[in-house]
Amino acid sequence: MASISDIEKDYIERLLRRGLLTKESLDVLGSKSLFDGLIRKEIVSAQDVTEYFESRFLTAAKCSSCGRKRLVGVLDYKGAVCSACRGPLKPLESRETLRDLEIPAESEGHLVGKTFARHYVEKLVGGGTNAAVYRARHTGLNRLAALKILRPNFARRHVSYIERFLKEARIVAQMKHPNIVEVYDVGEDQGLYYIAMEYVTGGSLADRLKNLGNLWEEEALKVALDVAAALVSAHSLGLVHLDIKPDNIMLADAGRGKLSDFGLAGEMELAGLPAGDKIRGTAPYMSPEQARNESLDERSDIYSLGMTLFRMLSGKLPYAGSSSEVRKQQASKSRVPRVRAMMPEISRETDALVWKMVRKNRLARYQSAVAVCDDIKLILKGKAPLALGERLERLKRTKKRSGKKGEPKKKARMASASAPAPRKKPLKDYTFSMGIIVLSISTILLILILCYALGLFKSG
Repeated sequence: MASISDIEKDYIERLLRRGLLTKESLDVLGSKSLFDGLIRKEIVSAQDVTEYFESRFLTAAKCSSCGRKRLVGVLDYKGAVCSACRGPLKPLESRETLRDLEIPAESEGHLVGKTFARHYVEKLVGGGTNAAVYRARHTGLNRLAALKILRPNFARRHVSYIERFLKEARIVAQMKHPNIVEVYDVGEDQGLYYIAMEYVTGGSLADRLKNLGNLWEEEALKVALDVAAALVSAHSLGLVHLDIKPDNIMLADAGRGKLSDFGLAGEMELAGLPAGDKIRGTAPYMSPEQARNESLDERSDIYSLGMTLFRMLSGKLPYAGSSSEVRKQQASKSRVPRVRAMMPEISRETDALVWKMVRKNRLARYQSAVAVCDDIKLILKGKAPLALGERLERLKRTKKRSGKKGEPKKKARMASASAPAPRKKPLKDYTFSMGIIVLSISTILLILILCYALGLFKSG
């Protein structure tokens, strides 16, 4: 097995061949912290060193119980156990790399028609760069399942992903919720890592949007409510999903939404720390703080769900372009366009809901998935959500500040600033003057009546 000094020697030779390092510079770096010195001098990046450890330096270990061989990282082989029988693994005396071991075939759909992990594989239904998904049936329970199998070529280049892949199963196993895809089993078979989970017959939301373009407003709100309910459960356990998008939302019978793929999920206290060099999430749906590689919390999930709802309602996303261009737009402080600007038929209530979910400033967003659920339920009942009330209040304050209704008052205040306003006459002065006038008229009338009574107006 290779020791640390062997790894350093091999890596130095690799850099020398690439012309990134000279023999004269080795003395400057020092031998005690070679990799730190290389990174500090910016000869290589931390990511390059990490990928080197993960993809090149693996050692082969053999189970002392069943004799099965498996690949183990050089630095983490201690304490490793066989995934089949849980027996202790011992490194082989002669160092073997991935090329020395037999790796299972990776042709697309090569497991169809075969038995794998106590499941008869019926059909390849999807997959990505890191895993393939098959529809299979348990041979003993006759239960339909989805088998998510890690691609061996990807696994041997990214050893650390195996732990994250298995962590996904452990995370989801904690959450028993009708809106979260259930995990049945996890393990390794025939040299392949897999997760057996609930098979959702309706396909993914991405497939539905691809066929229809967009959803009716009520249908989109119901799917968003289902996903928000799943997030309430996940957040209550201190977990954030970090990759909410139509591809990770499955549609069961009657269009019920079920959240899947917790592969990027992190514990809240860990997700609350910067993610490091690698940005987690999918560019069109990631929150601004994800795009800026800042600390993350449950409000990041709320933003991603808001962008997914935007996509369901309008059939489009507000940002287009390459992943890097989209991330720049997400990270900018410019506001996300209103969904009613693209779809005028969307109600004001739903427009206010989406607007509050996708605010760039996380303090202005919904602060919890519970609040999102509450507002969606109000809209579905035909009532105004709290988000709409807040928006109307903001509009009133904006109109007052802009002075559209109060312009004359504003001009009067401006005039008074240059010259003092005339002093108003006291109210008691007006009352006194009116009294004198009334008294005078009464006196004249009385005199005229007396004169008429005495005959003074009669002619002689």
